[in-house]
Amino acid sequence: MRRSPEGDEALGGAVARVVAEAREREMRAEELILAFKALYDALPEPGSAAARAEQMRLRERLVTACINAYYGSDLDRSGR
Repeated sequence: MRRSPEGDEALGGAVARVVAEAREREMRAEELILAFKALYDALPEPGSAAARAEQMRLRERLVTACINAYYGSDLDRSGR
């Protein structure tokens, strides 16, 4: 699967909204990641090994984006 700048921008915006809502609910980063993984794992599993591998790469990319957005917000507020 090829990544596009438009897709990355849309993903970044969606992740930022999820992180903002998690912060409003006073969720810790760990809670957000666990909730996200549980939701993602509830999706139907693809049939082929290649599709499963791609799904796992996407899952890890999304988890990393959530972590970066969550802690990036801390850095933005502290001025570091």
